[in-house]
Amino acid sequence: MDSNFRKNLRDLLDYECISVKELAEMTKIPKRTLENYLGCRASMPPADYAHRIAKALHVTVEYLFSDEEGRVDPSISEYDSLNNVVSQNREYGKVLNELKNLPEANIKMILDIVQAVIKNKKQP
Repeated sequence: MDSNFRKNLRDLLDYECISVKELAEMTKIPKRTLENYLGCRASMPPADYAHRIAKALHVTVEYLFSDEEGRVDPSISEYDSLNNVVSQNREYGKVLNELKNLPEANIKMILDIVQAVIKNKKQP
């Protein structure tokens, strides 16, 4: 089960373009503790930490530990996710505020493009 948590946490950080340091600031969990969760000898977080991480990454605690494919909690829309990005990235606020005024289908398309670019960036 711990490998599911580690993989899901890493995938969500990559998807949301959030660094471990940023997650530490968002959750008030020490950066070193989060790094331990991502390491090869990963430990499991206590319930309160798991809840903070899930909330920051827009998923349920169950999702963090699941082995299901997918990215985010289906109860949270792409629009809500975009709103969170807007609120946490003031330097991009103007562009992101324009994006949030687009129809949901356009937002999904843009998020898919961004995800493809991020995935391509990681390939050698």
